[in-house]
Amino acid sequence: MSPTGANSEPSGFTPYTIDIPRVAEVAYRELIYSVVSGNVHARETTNELRIRIRALNNSSTPANFWDRSFRLTIDGADIVPTSDLNEVLDGHSLRYGVVAFPIPRRAGKAILHILDGTATSDVPLDLAPT
Repeated sequence: MSPTGANSEPSGFTPYTIDIPRVAEVAYRELIYSVVSGNVHARETTNELRIRIRALNNSSTPANFWDRSFRLTIDGADIVPTSDLNEVLDGHSLRYGVVAFPIPRRAGKAILHILDGTATSDVPLDLAPT
């Protein structure tokens, strides 16, 4: 089942993976995010981009691992996640999560923004099939 609750693809659409850049890691003090993989699934009126993120907390205190730390920009439009990722990452731990975004059917290039307070780091993404 997808993060948004749908569990089937429209007829004639095959989900596909996207290439992830070689450098797709962002560090904010003791918290490190790595973009591990991405794939695109079709929905009724849009596609859905699912990005698998690895979060590593090297601090002794817990940290939030949630949708609020991620945004996507396509053709100048900012998109918020719809995946409801909202977990606490314990100190000295590692966890994987999936962040999902609704995207236009023919999206080409995107920028994944990884946020920490007022700081933002960008990971460019090519949404074409691999």
